[in-house]
Order: sequence, then C-alpha cells, then structure tokens
Amino acid sequence: MLKNKTFKVTWNYISQTTFMYGSKVSFSNGEVTFINPLMPSGLPIHEWLMLKQFSKYKSAPSLPILRRGQHYKLHFDFDATPAGSVYFIIIFYNKNGTKLSTEIVKSNSITIQYPDEAYAYKIKMMNAASTSLIFRCLTITEMTHQDDLEYKSMRVTKI
Repeated sequence: MLKNKTFKVTWNYISQTTFMYGSKVSFSNGEVTFINPLMPSGLPIHEWLMLKQFSKYKSAPSLPILRRGQHYKLHFDFDATPAGSVYFIIIFYNKNGTKLSTEIVKSNSITIQYPDEAYAYKIKMMNAASTSLIFRCLTITEMTHQDDLEYKSMRVTKI
C-alpha cells in the first residue's frame, strides 16, 4: 500500500479572483479572515486555479496537477458566519477549455474522481449570505488502493 500524497492549498495573497468590493481581508498565523456583510450571495469569494497565464495573473498556479481517473479526498478547513453560508464549486475542463463537469460541495469534505477527460480544474469558494469567514486551508489527499476499495464498498448500488 502506498503512502497518501497530500497537498495543502492555502490562500496566501489577494489576487484578481478575490472579491474585494467592500471586503476586509487580513492574513495572520496561517489564517485568512474575510469580512464583508454586504457581499451578494452567489458570487465567488476567492478562486484557486490549476492553470494560469502568468501574463494575466502574475502568479503561479495554486492547485496541484491531479492524475486522471484517480480518487481524491478534499477537505476544506474554514469557519463561516453564519454556519453553512460558504460552499465550494469544483469545475473540471477539457483540453480546449470547455467545461466538462461541476461538483458543488456544501460540506467540509468530499471524495471525487478526477475525470479521465479532464485537462484542468479550478475551485471556487462561493458566498451564500456569509458575513465573515476564517479560512485556514484546503487539503487534497490522493486515495491509496486500500482507501479506494473502502470508497467503492460505500457506494450504494441500485437493485
């Protein structure tokens, strides 16, 4: 059995994908505090990208390259006020940049399979009437063969 490969993704800086209109964002001790009680629902608070054009964003990609067909567990470490007012969207793209599929995550963790046809992906942190947020990190763990077997045994099969 292989050891799990874990990638820790943090929010290190304010970028073009960060919602800044009326927002107060502070970085301290590995946490990001985001406050904006007037932010409309349904807008992204921040985005993490696997592929970036350096000339456009002036920064390196913040998400790791994932292997096609592999299962991954994503864990989101954050606290939102009120509870349940932040969710995440994972969008997969094929090679020509068209949207392949979308996963909406309303809990703190999810297990996904990276699509075989996927070329890139991005993760959006979305607002759903949040007034404040403390974000620590996003952890992406590659599932081992044993974890994969446990995941498959948990699936519900139709009779």
